[in-house]
Amino acid sequence: MIQMIKFSGEIIQVQEEFVQTGASTLISPICNTGSGFYYFVFVVYLFQTVVLFGNSASVQYNAENIIIGEENLFKMVETSRIVPVQREISEHDVSLINMIDLHETDCVDHLINQLVNENEIHAFIFVVRLGQLTDADKMGLEWLQRVFGDNVLQFVMFLFTYETEEKSDTIIDDLKKDPVLEQLLDRSGGRFHTCNKMMNNQSEMRDLMNKIEHLFTENKQQRYTGEMYNTVLKQREDLKKSKW
Repeated sequence: MIQMIKFSGEIIQVQEEFVQTGASTLISPICNTGSGFYYFVFVVYLFQTVVLFGNSASVQYNAENIIIGEENLFKMVETSRIVPVQREISEHDVSLINMIDLHETDCVDHLINQLVNENEIHAFIFVVRLGQLTDADKMGLEWLQRVFGDNVLQFVMFLFTYETEEKSDTIIDDLKKDPVLEQLLDRSGGRFHTCNKMMNNQSEMRDLMNKIEHLFTENKQQRYTGEMYNTVLKQREDLKKSKW
């Protein structure tokens, strides 16, 4: 792939032989200005890695769904690994990791270990059906915190979904009626967004992407990493040893 870029006022032809070096950096090692000068060009790409978790009753899989599309796109390969899917959402390049219903699955440690060691995560989106908070939903955030550690809460945002014929502006009333939901929100910094269950409204999806970007900025461009997860594992092991 050839890209034309401007460098010090000149148009430079860059041969892009990119090597991935992390979640947000690529290197182009070959650059020819036409006058014999070569440069290493560091290019930042804006892929946002987003994890969806929650209850499948809160979403509707179909071809019109801007975020998750059709269900079969996210099937785990032989249940041995979680496969991210790259999508373009409102002009944002997003690597989506679908963990919906995974918290109800036994023996997922190997999947989580693979997930965090292969991906640096910008946001964990907790998908909840608006006005229908279930016991499983209430346990979902606790599961996430137990598995990923307390630090994960700074990356969490609630996504409340509603049927297309309903109004999303009832969320404040729902919060007042449900102190448990309000407490859950408080634990994740009060961050939330609303969208219809089909997730096919461009305006709602654009606002969601903007909120994820704002969260990334709020976290000083920090992502949830394998190092954070490994620290949690070490703390668990230390705790077990202290009880022996």
